[in-house]
Amino acid sequence: MAEHTARERVLKNIRAAALQKSEPYPEPTDNESRVFHQPVGPLKKAFAQRFAESFGHLHSADSPHLFIDRLLAIINGRPWHSTIAPLSAQLHKLGAPLTSQRTAEVSLTHCNALVARTGSIIIDSSANEGRVSSIYAPVHIVIAYHNQLIVDLSDYFSSLNPAAMPSSATIIGGPSRTADIEKTLVLGAHGPKELHLFILDNGFFFR
Repeated sequence: MAEHTARERVLKNIRAAALQKSEPYPEPTDNESRVFHQPVGPLKKAFAQRFAESFGHLHSADSPHLFIDRLLAIINGRPWHSTIAPLSAQLHKLGAPLTSQRTAEVSLTHCNALVARTGSIIIDSSANEGRVSSIYAPVHIVIAYHNQLIVDLSDYFSSLNPAAMPSSATIIGGPSRTADIEKTLVLGAHGPKELHLFILDNGFFFR
């Protein structure tokens, strides 16, 4: 009897709800307008501020020779003995030691975009850098160009070709870090402990 009563009560509520006039459909979702405040001023300046807040190291180089000098200073100025990079041919010419991905201490890659609002670096599979190149080595050095600076993540997604979407994309927001234990920040917990970035002029391509 109790089950019958409960069933009738539920059916009565359903019938009552069906007789009520429904509210009109809500306004269509606006997927075009930007949700967040946009960076003010040059994109590079906004990116540099956010990147520094994420413990990233930004390096400037106004000429190819200056870039090579500063890159080698980073690589040779530390007790690193092995480097891996899709740019291995160029690094070999510069005298940098090379090794396999799993044993490398330094990884050097390109990227696909720099997000000014968050100070993030995007590397997707179309860059042909290898999925582990930005993860295995304790130190990650990224080479980017001024024309890769974008305002927000939505600009990256809107630039993708639906007919040739990358199979993966990594959004890097600084060195790997965690504060799970006693809220103490630890760098290098699940990936690179150091992240260096060079932003070069568009006319200079280091391949």
